[in-house]
Amino acid sequence: MSEELKKLINTLSVNSFRDLVQEYCKEKYSTKHVRITDGPYDGGNDLEIIVDGKELRKNIQITVQKSGYERKLEKDIVKSAENVAKYGYLNKLDFYTSQDVPKDTVNKLVLNAEVKYGIDLKIIDAKSLASEASSFSSIRKVAYKSHGINETNSFSTISKESKLLFDVLTLNSNTVEVRKNIIYSLIFSYLYTAGDSTIDEISEGLRSHLQTKIDTHDLLQELNYLKSRRFILTPNAKSHYCLSEEKRLQIEEINDRIILEENQVEKEIEDFISYNNLNCTSLELVEFLKQIHTENYKIDIEEINQTESSFSASLRRSYSDLQRFIESKGGKSEEIQKITKELLEKCSENSYFNKLATTSLFSNLYASDKLESYINDRKKTIVIDTQILIRILCVWYQQSVEFNDTAFDAVQKLMTAFNRYRSSIILQTTEDYVEEVAGHFEEAIKLQRFLKLPFIEDIGSSKNVFFNAFLTFKAKDIIDSDMDFDEFIEDLIGEPITSYKESHFFDEILDRLIDLFEAANFEIIYHPKYEDYQGIKKAYEINLAYAGKERSYKAREHDLRTMLYLSNPENHKEVETGQHNEPFLITWDSAFYGFRKELSRINKQLSFWYIYSPLKMVDRLSILNFKISPKAVTSNVIALAETNFNYSNKTSSFFDVISTLFNKEDVSELSIIKRLADLRKETLEQKGNLDDSEIRFGSSETPLTNLLLDIRNYYGSAQSQYNLTSLISAFEIEDNSDSIVSLLANQMNDYKPLMDLAKLYSEFDKLIENTSKI
Repeated sequence: MSEELKKLINTLSVNSFRDLVQEYCKEKYSTKHVRITDGPYDGGNDLEIIVDGKELRKNIQITVQKSGYERKLEKDIVKSAENVAKYGYLNKLDFYTSQDVPKDTVNKLVLNAEVKYGIDLKIIDAKSLASEASSFSSIRKVAYKSHGINETNSFSTISKESKLLFDVLTLNSNTVEVRKNIIYSLIFSYLYTAGDSTIDEISEGLRSHLQTKIDTHDLLQELNYLKSRRFILTPNAKSHYCLSEEKRLQIEEINDRIILEENQVEKEIEDFISYNNLNCTSLELVEFLKQIHTENYKIDIEEINQTESSFSASLRRSYSDLQRFIESKGGKSEEIQKITKELLEKCSENSYFNKLATTSLFSNLYASDKLESYINDRKKTIVIDTQILIRILCVWYQQSVEFNDTAFDAVQKLMTAFNRYRSSIILQTTEDYVEEVAGHFEEAIKLQRFLKLPFIEDIGSSKNVFFNAFLTFKAKDIIDSDMDFDEFIEDLIGEPITSYKESHFFDEILDRLIDLFEAANFEIIYHPKYEDYQGIKKAYEINLAYAGKERSYKAREHDLRTMLYLSNPENHKEVETGQHNEPFLITWDSAFYGFRKELSRINKQLSFWYIYSPLKMVDRLSILNFKISPKAVTSNVIALAETNFNYSNKTSSFFDVISTLFNKEDVSELSIIKRLADLRKETLEQKGNLDDSEIRFGSSETPLTNLLLDIRNYYGSAQSQYNLTSLISAFEIEDNSDSIVSLLANQMNDYKPLMDLAKLYSEFDKLIENTSKI
């Protein structure tokens, strides 16, 4: 068996590995008729094989999953057993995996399939395929072609030392160029300002920028190189250096352009101050703007140094300071947010601030000797969380639409960056997060019932992203005005839904979503059992409680499993070099920060990983080629400074909560919904007529919504003697409407978040008990 070939198979993408299995089966069964059939209606089969005009009715599954594949395999075995019973398939399952499966694990899984399901399981892993490459040339051809290797140049002729040297040189080429460009730029800038200088003077000048001394020998080597290119000269004595006339004129031109940029910024800031009647100087505002842009990149240094600092904390603080400053200088308090955004957007039209900030970033990285950590060509493993997956689906559906929404704008930029840098990234998400997306679809379907109610405006808007995208697409005439929401979902996922019954709908959507993401080269992570899970889970829940973060039981489980996956260094090793590469989690949820460092304290074997917002990831990828857009910085600052993305159990809208409290299809017959909508309206008026955009996010939601959330969450927890279904039954009994509205109205007179609601729950328990007797 070729070890090199096995490693190549280990690192194949989803599509490449499927191609390999397809070509292998064509060669093995001597047939051209082998077709990839995976999808929600594949009957649990990833390949269709036809030999001599007859379908080989064998169950076949293909995966590139690195860990937790046992859970996927269990589901595949169940599907295979159904195919045997219902459709006359052979009681066999060929499970192809691009990973290495230990012999003990193979034996255990094969025995389980035989004893529990009567299925003859065969696991064909990377080792098995590599060992058969001498008999089946298709394995070598596809593996080599996928990695851009000419088969005639045998891998085995290259020594391990040579491959390692080549790896190091190619992986760090960008870093080398960036380092040199920083040094050259500093030398040119210093000589332009200081004139003729000795090597010691140049060294001192560089140190003032880098806070570190450059080795004299290294500096001399670089100066000699610049001399050879005629960028610098030694006109009078070898000990002095100066710029060539050509280089001096070039830098003078750059300097003139910078002065123009500064003047443009100053003029725009002065106009802004005058228009908004602010009592301050342009210099005062400029200092705030410099700070905000610098903080955006300071984050990267903190992340690399593995500090506890949240990526959003310093930016939010700087943003808030700017808002307070504007207000103190005469800005109208009700317009502060609007004024601040306008100011940052003006800055985005001029790259002056961004140049200052990126210069600071690279200088600091150079000084802290962390440049190699920050810039390299190794593939970056990027794990995507639920809220971003949801928006990715909407962006795929209609890429050109303007959502006028910061979150969608960020995801559109993220997807553009992924397409641009797809050769240097590995996209992953977890089965847990895909399940949450399916749940989001399920919640959205329930909302459609309310659209025809005459008092729909009194219920307010939803926070369900799919439902809101549906309304946006209709408003912009992107979809037909008479399209129903269920038709939109089928259009979105590209397949008809066979059943809208809750359990069937969820399973069908989940299968289709997994297929969609895998087709887009996302690796789906199926979590294994994690060691000391219960102990870590307890620590995580305590951490959330101290931070005041509320999460549903499932959300806590899903996020913790993701953190444990990210923290396991074995999941993120380069096959060739064995080097650990820290993965990235892309999320808006700040709750991850608080527990990341705690994890490494609990278990010293766990490793570091990055947490980035979508736009920070765009920056991270773009900076490799110095192609950062100033507008991306502005959007990132605004996105992080607002509270829009701190999604939790406490951010549902009134519309969303009401939808979960009723199961009836025809909600028009329930008078209690109108009464609850009226009660919400009253609480809005008591809060000073907040508009719906203010209510949509965070703590500005009405007390009624928060109270209903508390009640719903209580009956969805293990604390209650009754479950959520019992509560829903009570809400749907017409005779209970007076009692429910009265209980809620009385409670809201002195309702506060996190207050003890034991007495209220007791009253609802009585209501449920009486309902059950009807």
